[in-house]
Amino acid sequence: MKRIKWMLAVLLAVAITAPAFAQSRDPHANEKWGDNKAAVSAAIERAAVKAQQARRTNPYFKGGDPHNAANYEKCRWCGEPLTDENLSRRCPADPDVYCLPAPKSDAKAHTCYRCGKSFRAGQHCSAADYTALCANSPEQERQLNEAAAERAAAAEKASTCPKCGEAYDIDVLYHGMEHHCAAEEDNQANTPVCVRCGEKIISAGQHCSAIECVGLCTPVREAPRTQPASDTSAVCPKCGKAYSIDERYHGEEHQCDVKTDKKATAPVCVRCGEKIISAGQHCSAIGSVGLCTPVREAPRTQPASDTSAVCPKCGKAYSIDERYHGEEHQCQK
Repeated sequence: MKRIKWMLAVLLAVAITAPAFAQSRDPHANEKWGDNKAAVSAAIERAAVKAQQARRTNPYFKGGDPHNAANYEKCRWCGEPLTDENLSRRCPADPDVYCLPAPKSDAKAHTCYRCGKSFRAGQHCSAADYTALCANSPEQERQLNEAAAERAAAAEKASTCPKCGEAYDIDVLYHGMEHHCAAEEDNQANTPVCVRCGEKIISAGQHCSAIECVGLCTPVREAPRTQPASDTSAVCPKCGKAYSIDERYHGEEHQCDVKTDKKATAPVCVRCGEKIISAGQHCSAIGSVGLCTPVREAPRTQPASDTSAVCPKCGKAYSIDERYHGEEHQCQK
């Protein structure tokens, strides 16, 4: 707008001074005055048209007289009209933002239940001889009230913290500032502190830096130990192995490492005196023709010619493996 006024001022100055310069330099300046006057008038008219077009580019101009501030939309924060001068300035109510109009309402033209015409707010009804305003039917009013209630609930939900229920302030809504719930601040203020390292205990498994992270932080000071240095709780009662740091303090399960010595618990043969470490171990006391046994055999009552040493079918004597090692006998016919 200031640029347009400056252009008009320059054109007016040119129009006033041009005849004087022309007269001083050209003796026929008076004859050309008419042509110069028409050219200046055309230039002024073009400048006015250009100014009018510039006003039309203002998206907040509602029409009518461009010099009337009432024909412009108003800023949602400071309430001043959004004229060409106020279009791109910082808002006096909040210097962090620019002046902007209120959001467009989605209100549409409704139908009057008396005259049946579409109407806007404040329109007089022709069916009532213009003595009353057009109005909605009860059903339309109910729908409008429900829609307004839904919009209000959505706006309240968008402007309220869902966790603590506290309403957002201007900085959080429009300036990008982060909202902190009051409950979170109270929780941080009430967080216990470790008695050893002095840090806040924010998790159950937080390691204590004062004891080189081999134990967990605790808000309670431990009582002095009364049991001797050889603490029995540090040793497994089954295998006798000492517990590790993770097993003692971090809940890791202890696995006993018990290796059974078979030789220490193996039975002894009653004939050769050697430990029986396998089921098929041959006894050296009887020339390895029989197996070691931990049980002493009862004395034989049968004669030397034992019939169990001979196959009753074929009459062939059993071999050592067939008699003592479980090998199956095959009759020869």
